[in-house]
Amino acid sequence: MNPTCPTNYEPDLKVGECKVCAEAGRHGDLIAHKSEKSGKRFIRCTNYDDCGVSYPLPARGKLEATGETCPECGAPIVVVNTARGPWRICVNMDCPTKEKKPARGRKTTTKASTAKKTTAAKKTTAKKATAAKKTTAKKSTAKKSTAKKTAADK
Repeated sequence: MNPTCPTNYEPDLKVGECKVCAEAGRHGDLIAHKSEKSGKRFIRCTNYDDCGVSYPLPARGKLEATGETCPECGAPIVVVNTARGPWRICVNMDCPTKEKKPARGRKTTTKASTAKKTTAAKKTTAKKATAAKKTTAKKSTAKKSTAKKTAADK
């Protein structure tokens, strides 16, 4: 990826002020930036080395700063204009206002399916036990027959 290509360049956008830096008594701005190396977008504090505040951003869509902060976590709120329409989000991934979605592709197990699994496991262990008994029975009969043969040879 060529970072000097005009299609890959996005101007930095001031989104707000850093809450962590303000609490520490210094001034830090939160800047929306596109990485030249990876092409990923993120929000990062200008004093990142001191405070370590950064937030990920969606890969596509035009960003607009609202100047508002989230009432729950204090992170900035931005508007991302996509093909589906504007998307107003709090950029903090751990914000309590974000609803937790279940993992896609995983189905929750019900009691019936769990019961089926346990009975199937019991059946397989029972089969293994009977197979082990049969093999020991075969071994003991083989020993008896060899003992008879040796007795008959004498």
